[in-house]
Amino acid sequence: LGHHADASPPTARLPEQTSLFDLGLRSVDFAVVDVETTGTRAADRVTEIAIARVRGGEIVDVYEQLVNPQRPIPAHISA
Repeated sequence: LGHHADASPPTARLPEQTSLFDLGLRSVDFAVVDVETTGTRAADRVTEIAIARVRGGEIVDVYEQLVNPQRPIPAHISA
């Protein structure tokens, strides 16, 4: 009752001051991976790989590598 078909269901929200680290990530070692490509299609090529290792909430190591995609990089991607 009282629910409209076009109404969105309520979403859980974290308090404004809560960060992911407050939820226990400080006790977990993890890596963040970023891959840049020449576009958004499956046939596009990788242009850069970056990995940041995180321990105790601090970045402890970073790996960055440019990759030759062996084709021109579109202007909207390099922008």
